[in-house]
Amino acid sequence: MKKVLAIVMSLMLGASLAACGGSSAPATTAAPAATTAAPATTAAPAETKAAEETKAEETKAEETKAEETKAAESGSYETASGWPKKKNITLIVPAGAGGTMDLVARLVVAELEKELGATVVVENVPGGGMWIGLKQAINSDPDGYTFVIYNCPLVAIANYNDANPMEENPSNFTKICNDVVDYGALAIRLNDERYTDFESFVAYAKENPLVCTAGARGIANGDASRAEWFNMNLGTQIDVMTVDSSADGIARFYAGDTDCFFGSIGDLLTDQDAGIYKVICTFSEGRSELMPDVPCMQELGYDFADYVARGFAFPAGVDQEIIDNMVTALSKACEAAGPKVLEMGMETYVVSGTEYEEMEQKLLTERLAIYGKTVEDKAIP
Repeated sequence: MKKVLAIVMSLMLGASLAACGGSSAPATTAAPAATTAAPATTAAPAETKAAEETKAEETKAEETKAEETKAAESGSYETASGWPKKKNITLIVPAGAGGTMDLVARLVVAELEKELGATVVVENVPGGGMWIGLKQAINSDPDGYTFVIYNCPLVAIANYNDANPMEENPSNFTKICNDVVDYGALAIRLNDERYTDFESFVAYAKENPLVCTAGARGIANGDASRAEWFNMNLGTQIDVMTVDSSADGIARFYAGDTDCFFGSIGDLLTDQDAGIYKVICTFSEGRSELMPDVPCMQELGYDFADYVARGFAFPAGVDQEIIDNMVTALSKACEAAGPKVLEMGMETYVVSGTEYEEMEQKLLTERLAIYGKTVEDKAIP
């Protein structure tokens, strides 16, 4: 009996131990639950990809916005009529290709195309002392797609030229803005023993007739008018030989066919160190930075300055919105071209509106005064 009881108790103890071992299994199988947490750590690549996609979208949005802004800026001058992009804009240059006027115009046009986002074509129309090109502009359609280089005081002086009076005048144009001022200068040849500086030149010219060149005689031409100022105010005897261009005048001066050269600083800047001539004075308002070693007339004791101002104008009748937009765009283009223009011997001087009108009136009054005239003395009323 005891033996049987011992066997039974032994069996019950084994069962109890088996039950204890089975109940501990879930604790060990909890490990998979821990390992199933791995997906939380593998979520990082997905988040990185999402962040990269978001960043790419933001970058694209910024680029699109920049492109839209650029497009808006390039079209900021566009008017209700579609100007300036319905067709090419034409700039009439009333002089031949390759000259100073033409080269400066092309520098400005390159900047204007960038500013407007439109095409601007240069058309050279030489002849008639600029008037063939100027008249072509006057007769063009005033739709804002044609403009012309405008010369002060050439246009304003047209009604005062007794030798060749013209009906055209500033009222046929709408001035946009001025671009450059081209101051005059006087040169003598270095091998000329008759005079060596301003004082000896004037002294000799008082006693002896001399010859210079100019594109035309009389009030309409700046070079001829400077020679006339010397005659009227200093008692010199300087006569004018007419030539087709400043280049022709310089060639005759180099060759000894003329005694002196009245031209612009730009005309004389390139070869001033070539040992051919000496610039004895400029007609700038104060000493020119382009010729810092040459005295101006004020420094020599004479209250005289003279220059040609070149800018741009529409024919009369252009819509005011187009005029306003072109004033802004062209003024910026002139300023941007300024450094390159200075290298050519001209100073950028951008004015528009009332300032432009006042400058033209000043130049007209001063040119008339050389010939003893006033603004009331028109050849054509």
